[in-house]
Amino acid sequence: MKKVLLTIFWIVCLNSAGSQPFISGKIHLTEEWEKTLYILRLDKIDLNYFELVDSIRLADDGSFYYTFKSDTATNLIYKVTLPPKGKNFRYSSWGENDNYFLISTEENDSLTLEADSDSLYYSIRISGGTINRSLLVYRDHGKIFFQISRAWQDA
Repeated sequence: MKKVLLTIFWIVCLNSAGSQPFISGKIHLTEEWEKTLYILRLDKIDLNYFELVDSIRLADDGSFYYTFKSDTATNLIYKVTLPPKGKNFRYSSWGENDNYFLISTEENDSLTLEADSDSLYYSIRISGGTINRSLLVYRDHGKIFFQISRAWQDA
């Protein structure tokens, strides 16, 4: 009887963990950026365009782990931002310092992310999920402009 209850408990845990997508990874931080990622909902059109869903506090080494709550996991697309020091989640930088990336939770795949804080949008690497890989392909169409802008800034 004990083994049966333990087996049922294990199955319930696996099913509940599988139904809620999660993201984990590492952001290579520099001094100019905050240590908090903000998750903004983008799949709902209304006057409050940047609807803050949650935030993720990064560890000192930039690593993180986040499980989407059951009431937010059904949303389709999120913008995850990393503001510069002293700014909030509504701050957006453009060009070579884009401080956001897009992810989708439409698939139940877990995602592993890695990026640099000073070029979050163009440096993000995502493992898991075909939709998220498609978002990176879309992003790569603008990567040439990033490289030109970065070369101009370095010169």
